[in-house]
Amino acid sequence: MILLTVAVIVATVFLVRGLRGSPASGTTGAGARPVASESPKDIVNRRYAAGEIDREEYEQKLRDLRT
Repeated sequence: MILLTVAVIVATVFLVRGLRGSPASGTTGAGARPVASESPKDIVNRRYAAGEIDREEYEQKLRDLRT
């Protein structure tokens, strides 16, 4: 009975961490928000690499960040 209780608690902890995202893993759960340690340039680079923005928008955002 004790083993079953411990197993349920451990499973719950893993489930909650998986849904929220663990700071150590660099994930943010739903993926909508960037990790706090990610710089604006890193965000632009990630979005370009993922195909969310085109080259023109990427270059414009980098120019905007330099000013």
